[in-house]
Amino acid sequence: MERICKNCKHWEQQEKNRKYMGNCQSDKFTEDDYSGIELTSTNFVYWACEDRVGANFSTGENFGCIHWQEKEV
Repeated sequence: MERICKNCKHWEQQEKNRKYMGNCQSDKFTEDDYSGIELTSTNFVYWACEDRVGANFSTGENFGCIHWQEKEV
């Protein structure tokens, strides 16, 4: 199986008007709120602004990364 987002268990497709995009739900996608989380060389870190509630890490369905895990069928 090709190791790309649309085949990954962490990826969820967005609404139909953006049919080739989705959101990554991997635990490696981490908000750094300066609370002393342990950062590693494989984390993807975002810094949220005060007026934003949460954030999404969006990718195209054919993007791939080292945290890929096969979807369970």
